[in-house]
Amino acid sequence: MAGFLHHFLRKPPFGERVARVATASAILVLALHWILVAHFVIVRLGDLKFLRLHYAAGIGVDWVDQWWYLFVFPFFGLLSFVVNAWLATVLAKRKTALGVLILVATAVLEIFFVAGGLIALLLNG
Repeated sequence: MAGFLHHFLRKPPFGERVARVATASAILVLALHWILVAHFVIVRLGDLKFLRLHYAAGIGVDWVDQWWYLFVFPFFGLLSFVVNAWLATVLAKRKTALGVLILVATAVLEIFFVAGGLIALLLNG
């Protein structure tokens, strides 16, 4: 088993192509997230007064705050993309598999941020 792991880390079965697809997917998801939030805010520009970010079935809405907090999810998505892209670039110089793994994880993380952002939009819609 250790031999396979050593071979996998030395010469991964994936590489530059998977990294490009993961990066493009993360950028596409992030751009779509920013567009959705911006569209939601622009359409309701005069009506937005509060934001409901957390809803529990037992107690209902328990966090009400400013409308511009809708941009928290896309901002954290952008921040995580920038930090992880830098980290993947640094680590890929040592081991290609590490850089690709971080980029794939970033694409998945962007999907989770979009899910949180969509829930916040739906609760305010």
